[in-house]
Amino acid sequence: MKEQLQLALASLINPDEHYIDYLSMVTKHKRPSDDADDADIDQYNIELAKSCVTQAKINLIAEDIPFRKPTDFTPQMFRSNNIEQRVERIQEKKSQELQMQQQIRKRRLERQQQIALQHGKRMGKHTQIRMQKEIIEKWKAERAQLQKNGVDESKLPSLEDIEAKYAKEKKTNRSQKNAKFGGKHTKAKAKRQLSRDKRREDRK
Repeated sequence: MKEQLQLALASLINPDEHYIDYLSMVTKHKRPSDDADDADIDQYNIELAKSCVTQAKINLIAEDIPFRKPTDFTPQMFRSNNIEQRVERIQEKKSQELQMQQQIRKRRLERQQQIALQHGKRMGKHTQIRMQKEIIEKWKAERAQLQKNGVDESKLPSLEDIEAKYAKEKKTNRSQKNAKFGGKHTKAKAKRQLSRDKRREDRK
C-alpha cells in the first residue's frame, strides 16, 4: 500500500514535492503495530489513502490541472468510427424490429375487427381508435419509465406485451365489478375467476 501511494503521488507533477506530501501524511496517521488487528490496519490504510488523495487534489488545483470530467463530456467522444458505426447499425436494427412489431400488431387488430364484424360484434369507430390509443400510450409510457430507470433496450416490453397486460387488467376489473355488483351466479363466477388469477400470480 505504501509503495503504491508513493508511486501515485510521485507521478503527478514533481516527485520530490509529492514525496514530501506523502511523508507528511504518513506522519499524520499513526501506523498500527505489526501485531495489530487487520481491521485497524485496513482503517489506517483507508485514512492514509484519503489524506493522500485530498493532498493530490490540492496540488492539481494549484497547478491548474483538471481532475473532474467536463460538463459536456459524453462517452461517444472516446468511441472510434468503427464502434460508432456498429452502435448505429444496432440502433437501426432495433428500430426496424420495432416498426415490424407495430405493423404486425396493426394487422392483428385489423383481423380481429373483421372477425368481430362477421360475428356481429360491431365496435364503433371511436371506441376502436380510443382503445388503440390507450394501448399505445400505455406502451410508450411504460417504455419511457423503464428507459429512465436504466433498463436495457432489449428488455423493454413490446407492444404485444402491453396489449396482453391491458386485456388482463380489463378482465380483472370486470371480474371485480361482477363480484361486487352482479347477481348471485355472476358474483360466484367472478369470485372464482379472481381466485384463479390470484393463484396464478402467487405461483409466479
